[in-house]
Amino acid sequence: MEPLEVYGQETTRNLIERSLRSSAFGNSVLFEGPYGVGKERLAFWLAQFILCATGDACGTCTPCTKVIHLTHPDLRWMIPAPGTETGTTENDEKSSRGRKQTEREKFLAEATEQKRDEPFFIPRSNRPLGHSADSIRRLLAWCAKRPFEADRKVVIIRDADMMAPGIANLFLKLLEEPPLDTVIILTSAMPHRLLSTVLSRCISYRFPVVDDHHVIAALDEYGGIRGEKAALLARLAQGSLIRAFEFGNEDDEVRQEALKLFGKAAVGRVRECYDILISSLSSRYGRNKADMLDRTIFFMVLVLRDLLLLAEGGDEKDMVNVDLLERMRKLTGKWDKKRISELVLELEIIRRDLKYNVNLELAFWKILDSVRTCLYDVPL
Repeated sequence: MEPLEVYGQETTRNLIERSLRSSAFGNSVLFEGPYGVGKERLAFWLAQFILCATGDACGTCTPCTKVIHLTHPDLRWMIPAPGTETGTTENDEKSSRGRKQTEREKFLAEATEQKRDEPFFIPRSNRPLGHSADSIRRLLAWCAKRPFEADRKVVIIRDADMMAPGIANLFLKLLEEPPLDTVIILTSAMPHRLLSTVLSRCISYRFPVVDDHHVIAALDEYGGIRGEKAALLARLAQGSLIRAFEFGNEDDEVRQEALKLFGKAAVGRVRECYDILISSLSSRYGRNKADMLDRTIFFMVLVLRDLLLLAEGGDEKDMVNVDLLERMRKLTGKWDKKRISELVLELEIIRRDLKYNVNLELAFWKILDSVRTCLYDVPL
């Protein structure tokens, strides 16, 4: 095993390493940035650096190996899971605690096992995910203990923004009086969801998107994907390592449906647009409806940007969906550039609002209405 490659996040890694070597590194840090750009991967590199037998994240010593295999006793990996206690009464919680704990524990056990085999694995469920009060209480108890093997302990909390306010306040107790022998690493693609009191107690590191070169390198090393397919996946991923792997492992239905939807909209067949949207939101790939809606809008915007590029006479080599070129050419004369631009803006706003927990049904109808009014002005 070699030192952990961080694929495009070398600048951030070097900044963190300098802080560690100068003893200027805080006990609580936040890794924030777009989805799938390597925040958690760098968190595991940091765990190796802290727990490494040689003190430099060598990747070859026993502690470094244990970190990657999630077997180090001084490492805690926390992820959101289905079956939280949020919103239940005390009696409800007591009556359903056994079922919920079993559901959560099964999800966490399976996710841990899969993470050991697939470094870029992202735990998913067709049910809403969240951190639970019980998991935070267990974390508090674990942090109160002395390290087992190393001088320090490390906690990696994935998607820290998925804590309900009451649970986040419980977690805040740990940040207010952090153990000196414990480093707490939060990761989040949506830091605006974190309590301001949590943000104020963390040193933040902002992660940029990953360039196509590093995405292609990761696809080659961990997915065995090369050539034109890797180049296409890197374009579609838009700077996200995780998204590239997801597109490589999943069917391409959602992207194809996005283009089909605009074909129907071009001739005013709004009812069929509705049916396509409903189909695209069905739970697939272990995702819940909120994830699928976000994914649908993502592909819709990618398709529209390519259509706009063609409408403006841009270089076809700059397209993202290069494999859909012939089908897109048939649509370029259907709408004017102004309407395409308006729809891109509308969809970006809807996607942004989804990050603030907007009502999913409202977002769905807003998408359909935006398509109708921007591309083909007919009644619903």
